[in-house]
Amino acid sequence: GGKTGLQYQVLGTMLQCLWACGVWSFLRALGASRLRTAQAIGLLAFSSLLFYNSVYVWPTLLAATFMLFVFAIIGPAAIQRRALTQLEVVLGASCFVLALLAHPGSVFSAPAIAAILMLRRNLLTVKHAVLAMLIIVGAIVPWTLYQKLYDPPGDRLLKMHLAGAIPRESGGIAPDRKSVV
Repeated sequence: GGKTGLQYQVLGTMLQCLWACGVWSFLRALGASRLRTAQAIGLLAFSSLLFYNSVYVWPTLLAATFMLFVFAIIGPAAIQRRALTQLEVVLGASCFVLALLAHPGSVFSAPAIAAILMLRRNLLTVKHAVLAMLIIVGAIVPWTLYQKLYDPPGDRLLKMHLAGAIPRESGGIAPDRKSVV
């Protein structure tokens, strides 16, 4: 109906505002006190970047939220010099995939994750590394196939972010299509 745009805006804004949960999780996982965490979130809430991007529905903050969750999961294990549990691996890999699906630019966080895993070699067992890769590939492959086969050129955003490719169509990223719904 006619309220679809408003519903999309409200849902998108709510998802974008999850950055506060990501920051809270990350800071608390690193041992920040509740007061310091609240102060940091309060300060960030009024920054122009976060204020603007919380209501502008573009999934950058959602992707950042999931990446903060990844670092909140692996950070304590790295600090404590212990192996990640299976639950932590599943949650971390899932958050990484969700970040990639929300915004392809999240791939640029992968080297930081790889560096942490290489510096703390005991964090990830081979079994858990295979599990993480299965989760990542299991989510990325179907999405990529959907984009390539069902909704081409569904990889335009990925090409824009990672390769700097400019859309060929005039007036927007995708040509006008009739709605299937």
